[in-house]
Amino acid sequence: MITVGQLAQQLLSLDPKRNPARLAFYHYLKNFFPHADQFQQSMIDSFYDRALTYQYWQLNKKVLGETIQADLEAIAVRQSFSFDISNIIHSTQLQVVNLESRRDFMALIDQETKSRQKNGENVRAFSWQNKDILIVALNKKGYLNVEVKSAVALIMDGQLQLVRPHSHLFY
Repeated sequence: MITVGQLAQQLLSLDPKRNPARLAFYHYLKNFFPHADQFQQSMIDSFYDRALTYQYWQLNKKVLGETIQADLEAIAVRQSFSFDISNIIHSTQLQVVNLESRRDFMALIDQETKSRQKNGENVRAFSWQNKDILIVALNKKGYLNVEVKSAVALIMDGQLQLVRPHSHLFY
């Protein structure tokens, strides 16, 4: 199974400087995950979530998804993945919604907070810079989780779902 470092090396061999989508994915892998970790589908999902918080990638999500999909398919010929890459939902298949209404954004934050509270977490949300929300959660085991969420959502199975936090800290 391919590791994050091996995948990054494969992308590097494709000269990522020539392609902004490939370069963004390469740097994401290189800087956000330990190189020895096995590459997982959740890593590509989190990449798209993070990338699609930027207006540039929202406007260019077709080329982003097509590039990453083609690269992964080409690499899969030489390396095996721990998951079926045909199950990846690429950015070309995602509908992005920029939440202009603070009320709607807060309603989605509230839904998330209530769900986490049902799971035994103590959760608080605070306004943060640039209209973002800072979420602080203490779980049952005493671990602290701090996240910064942006007012960007995806339509998944007919439901609005906030993208993953763009900053995440565990204590």
